[in-house]
Amino acid sequence: SRCVGSAHKKHVPIGARPWTQGKAEGRDAVRRAKAMAMAPRSALYLDMEAYNFRKKGCARTTLAFIRGWSRTVRAHGYLPGFYSSADSGVRHMETARRAGVKDLPAVMWFARWHMGPSVNKERSLAGGAW
Repeated sequence: SRCVGSAHKKHVPIGARPWTQGKAEGRDAVRRAKAMAMAPRSALYLDMEAYNFRKKGCARTTLAFIRGWSRTVRAHGYLPGFYSSADSGVRHMETARRAGVKDLPAVMWFARWHMGPSVNKERSLAGGAW
């Protein structure tokens, strides 16, 4: 995301055409999964490091990229997965899901800092959401 909180985690910036870029990255993920003989319906995870989804422009750009990536991965027979911090990317995806946004990731993997490991009662993600 262009509003990643840490400068050393900006490996692949999202450009001016986030949907198109997301689709291209999705095709690359599928190509690499096939090269490693990953079975269809395997989850491929997009790693979106912590970002400030409360910045509207950033949220729109990042969501368009994620949706393009997810749609492409799904269209090629894999499950689009998403990894991010619970208080940023996961909260953003949950907000989008509740608003009825389509082409979101199918599975979640998240980081929750400063507490013990648990998947119960996660405040950023509804229990039956993903």
